[in-house]
Parts: sequence; structure tokens; C-alpha cells
Amino acid sequence: MNQMHYVKFAVALIFAVFTIVHPNAQISIATWNLKKLGRSKDAVEIHTIAQHLRDYDIVLIQEVVAGDHAGGQAVARLESELDRMGAEWESVTSLKPNCPSANITEKYAILWKPSRA
Repeated sequence: MNQMHYVKFAVALIFAVFTIVHPNAQISIATWNLKKLGRSKDAVEIHTIAQHLRDYDIVLIQEVVAGDHAGGQAVARLESELDRMGAEWESVTSLKPNCPSANITEKYAILWKPSRA
């Protein structure tokens, strides 16, 4: 199963669990390709990104830099910035790059509000 199938499965699982726990609630989901997250975003950009994402319940981030710790650290900075904006957030970053056979060195990340999802 390739990485995109894992993303689709994760989103479906999160949605299914949320629907069972909160059957009448609505959740908001965003996805964003943040080009080279981990190598190209400074603190001001992370803050701006967080401002755009803070009202969502689940966020899927594409193009997290793989190969070193920069991508994971950037996701952690984004999560911390979202926490500072008033809600608790959690995150997970994929373990493997998206298409290693095609020499693509990107990962994805999922961030969510535990109180909502």
C-alpha cells in the first residue's frame, strides 16, 4: 500500500471514529501543500500558517521535508503555534517518504484537535 493510501485510510478512520463519538457534530478538515515545510518556513510564516488553520479540526499537511529532522521540527513548531492560539493540538508525521522509489523525499503530517477528533 503506498503512502497516499495510508493518508486516505487515516482520514477515513479519523472521520469514522469522530462520527461514532460525536454523531451530530460537524468537523472541519483542511489539507495544504506547504512547499518544503522544514526548509522554507520561518517563524513569521509558521505563525501565518497557524492563523489560517486554527479554526479547522483536522489538518493534513503535504510536502513535509524528509531525510533529516527539519520537517518533523517544523510540524512541531506549527503544532506549538496552534496551541498558543487557544486550542490543544496533536500531530503525527509519516515515518517514510512518500514515493521512495521515485526519489521523492517528502512526508505528510496530520494535525488535529483532540477535543474535536
